[in-house]
Amino acid sequence: MTAGGTFPGQSTQTATDDYAPSGSGCPSGGAASGRDVVYLVQPSVGTTFRVRVTPLASSPSFDPMLYAWSSCGAASCLAGTVLNGPGEPEEILFTVAAGASAYIVVDGELASRGAFDLEVTPQ
Repeated sequence: MTAGGTFPGQSTQTATDDYAPSGSGCPSGGAASGRDVVYLVQPSVGTTFRVRVTPLASSPSFDPMLYAWSSCGAASCLAGTVLNGPGEPEEILFTVAAGASAYIVVDGELASRGAFDLEVTPQ
């Protein structure tokens, strides 16, 4: 995406566990991370993004772990959080330079998985 968007009804249920949070600013718990879904952000102008993941009522035990990397799969964390408990939303804020890429990762704390809505909002 280049300018943000709303992505309702997403899920980590059938995804694989390819990534774990790593790097300064990312949440701890990589060994216990769950299945994950990755979104690519490539703005044409420097942009600060607010990203919010909200577990759906159908997945009350899903405890999302949310982080953003400047390089896919690398210890290059731009922001991350896992502060709230199961069924609660998580939110991060980070900046991406013009023409650069960032990878938003929706993961699961303690290997949890479930359905969620994702909002990516340019600030």
